[in-house]
Amino acid sequence: MHYMMEERYSGVPDGWPDWAKFPSTIDFDIVLPSGTRNCQASWPNGTLPEGEFECTRAGDGKKAVQAEEKRGNGPIQEGQTLFSMTRWFGLGERRPEMSYVLGVREGRQGNVTYSGAQCVTANTNSEPTSYMTCMLGRPLDGERCHIRSYMSVDRDLVIEAFEMPGIGL
Repeated sequence: MHYMMEERYSGVPDGWPDWAKFPSTIDFDIVLPSGTRNCQASWPNGTLPEGEFECTRAGDGKKAVQAEEKRGNGPIQEGQTLFSMTRWFGLGERRPEMSYVLGVREGRQGNVTYSGAQCVTANTNSEPTSYMTCMLGRPLDGERCHIRSYMSVDRDLVIEAFEMPGIGL
């Protein structure tokens, strides 16, 4: 994940100049029984994306489908993988990019959907949900987050999925 930190931490006395502002982004791979998918999103800084994003098969050269093209929790196609991010307040009020629920759905044969979610926080390795370490970069670069670093838990982010037969969610 990559995002602009708050104005007071921008490294510039007057905060972020307009020309240096950028949206928040996430780019990750997810390993499924059906293969690896690449998931990407971009959204306005200080918020989380609305709706779902379609993940692509890793290495197929296709760009991820943006949220405005696939919204809600409607029917999912066989072979399709979607992810979403929603705010999570379980450990208190935090910046949206640093406390969210990551949801993943995968469509399987026979109108079966596998669905799962995991709470994700950052920079407090004593929290079981702290999968990310987010570090401040050079001035006007923002913060970049990675999993399994020294301020996060030392384990992979695993989402346990459950079968939801016949309803196409």
